[in-house]
Amino acid sequence: MNAKKITLSTISAALLCLASLSSHAATIFSQDFEAGLGANEATSGAFVQNTSGFGNNGTTMMGHAASYTNDSYAYYQISNLALTGSNVQLSFNYAAQFENRYDGFNVKIGNSVVTPTASSAMQYLQNVMEDGFSNPLAGQLFFDSSNSPYGLAQFDLSAFSGTTVDIRFQFGSDLSVVSSGINLDNIVITSEVKTSNAVPEPTSFALLGLGLAGLGLSRRKRT
Repeated sequence: MNAKKITLSTISAALLCLASLSSHAATIFSQDFEAGLGANEATSGAFVQNTSGFGNNGTTMMGHAASYTNDSYAYYQISNLALTGSNVQLSFNYAAQFENRYDGFNVKIGNSVVTPTASSAMQYLQNVMEDGFSNPLAGQLFFDSSNSPYGLAQFDLSAFSGTTVDIRFQFGSDLSVVSSGINLDNIVITSEVKTSNAVPEPTSFALLGLGLAGLGLSRRKRT
């Protein structure tokens, strides 16, 4: 009798748990710079919201509104961003024009320079910037605008999933040639998250019916 009770109880619990887990894409962060900056966003140096900089696409961008100067450092930063879920991806549109191999741009999370994915239009080069100042760009991977002055940059941030990070989009120049700079737009960070799917499959309904029928027969025998 106890075995029957346990069996029916187990079956009933399993059949009543009809919700299943599925994955879907979720947006962790998005910014097109049309409505200003959020509380966790900041800029420094010549990086400003503008509609007049290099590569203007008719909407507000983030970056250089005019040609940058010698010995400059500027950045746009998203702070205290919780990266949840799996397959965390960062993408943004860019337009860039600066002195190759001497001035540069990169994306940093903490002390790590994040490398673009193979599908990204933006590709980094390993070069030492020959500058007369010490900023976070010196000696690190940086983007060479001669390779792709326009495009869609894509980064896989999955290694940082489950952590809260500061993401810095930064630029630095040396002491000689200057140019138009870089502008960013349509920054999006997405991930895959697990959600409950409460719609049971037809087979689940059939199994539930059998389980309830068995439960009814068991009650009849006891009476």
